[in-house]
Amino acid sequence: DLLEADLQARINPEKSRHFERHRLHAARERLMEFARLPELAPIGERITIAGSNGKGSTAFFLSGLATHFLRDTIDTPIALYSSPHLLNVRERIRFDQQPISAAAAWEGLCALRDLLPNDYAGFSYFEILTLLALYQFHQKHCDLQIFEVGLGGRFDATRMAAAQTVILTRIEKEHTAVLGDTYEQILREKLGIMTPQCELLIVLPQNPEVKSDLIRSIALDCQPEVQIEFVADRSENRCDYLELNRRQAVDCLRLLRQHHIGSGIPHASSADIKADTPTRSTPAMNEPAQINDSPARNDIVVRSLANESLFDTMERTPLPVTLTPPGRLERRVLLHTHIPVLFDVAHNPPAITRVLRDCRLDSTLTDAQECLVILAMIKGRDPDEIVRVIQAAGYTQIVQLNTAEFVCGDRVLIMDVPVLERHLWPTERRSPYRAILMLGTHRSYEYFIRWTEPLSLKL
Repeated sequence: DLLEADLQARINPEKSRHFERHRLHAARERLMEFARLPELAPIGERITIAGSNGKGSTAFFLSGLATHFLRDTIDTPIALYSSPHLLNVRERIRFDQQPISAAAAWEGLCALRDLLPNDYAGFSYFEILTLLALYQFHQKHCDLQIFEVGLGGRFDATRMAAAQTVILTRIEKEHTAVLGDTYEQILREKLGIMTPQCELLIVLPQNPEVKSDLIRSIALDCQPEVQIEFVADRSENRCDYLELNRRQAVDCLRLLRQHHIGSGIPHASSADIKADTPTRSTPAMNEPAQINDSPARNDIVVRSLANESLFDTMERTPLPVTLTPPGRLERRVLLHTHIPVLFDVAHNPPAITRVLRDCRLDSTLTDAQECLVILAMIKGRDPDEIVRVIQAAGYTQIVQLNTAEFVCGDRVLIMDVPVLERHLWPTERRSPYRAILMLGTHRSYEYFIRWTEPLSLKL
């Protein structure tokens, strides 16, 4: 379609894996200038999530929690911009968790072409999508906007959001050619997402190599006025990483409330919040006070979080499946069988290790010896390193998926798609596998969907 044709003509480092630092540097100030245009101007509360592992699920949970629990008090759509997508590029821009329509996406690109005629053709794939998100979020007057950083932070296009709140997820050594090969260098790049508009930095439980003093020092270098809050580690709880990230997203919203409202404030009920909002010069009994002023602040979001009991409800109540992150510990069933298949986008050793540990919580996935692992890795990754991690966890039946966009090592069997499909559905015998894991990249998700069906169809 027109949207895909426009995007495919652009430079796309996500696909080529050629991240040119000098180009990112040159684009930074130009993009920040565009972000000041009235058509892209900030509205309401903007939250940006940076880090290595857990960015996407944290962003999705924040959006899901707001969509499920706050829509009675926030009348405009909850906006989410995330990357990469799993099946369709429109998944990156969501309103109340639903992808932007093709018509709205194309209308937005046409508007950007008219708005920036001299620069439009030169934007990269990620840059134009970020601009599209900013434009459409402004058009829909979204009071709460959530952005997931693409790569790093200091030179990432999402820095245009100039978020008031930044959330830092766990840091790992990744993209070292662009971000640096030490934790300090990587952390400085990630925290570079903060702009002078950033008031609050929320730090999720970190890699033991990344010390809180280092985070605090670099954060204050980037934004001297920022308030820094550390989320308590809940990893001792017996739950998978996805549930842990959901609970941490609740913690982030609680810290956002504390930052803006402070202590000793009368708690407001949902009815109070939804009622007509009095002006600050004539505060009502249930109106939250001591809210920090900001030129881009929209008190609707802050007021929607004023009822402290709401967080207990968020903590206890699971989100509907439609509001949880796809491609993370996602379970389906192999077509024409009852064999469970689990998919996860985990692509580095710590993330793979955590997924395999979480598999032990599922009775259908506990026997590593009878489980097939299908590994797919994009160029620039080290598949042999990941294979060693998987083998160390007790998995011996590992296959690497071979396509033009995947890279394979030499430690385990390699199969192209037709061969693997014959292997999954042998004609003369039953499958030897009790379960299947698909790991390594979001780009194998299309095969996961092609080869499986929803669990509900087997109930």
